[in-house]
Amino acid sequence: MRVKKDGHIQFYSFKELDELFMSHGFAKEKQEVTEMKFPFAQGEEYLSLYEKTTEEERMLYDITKENGIVWVRRIEVGNTVFVKR
Repeated sequence: MRVKKDGHIQFYSFKELDELFMSHGFAKEKQEVTEMKFPFAQGEEYLSLYEKTTEEERMLYDITKENGIVWVRRIEVGNTVFVKR
């Protein structure tokens, strides 16, 4: 998502998101983790970003480059409900 021009998307670990909400008076009511799988082929901007991506990030999101195309294969998404304490 770093390539997106509008910059409105942020990625947080489950722990980071919990700490952010809890530090502002929220409690986690429930969470369901779903997995998104999609082949995501893009152009030159993604190839450039791929070169700047660490090996750890590539492994975490299963990002590969095959035949000049960058593929994102797996992202876990925490669908979380927080309630105000």
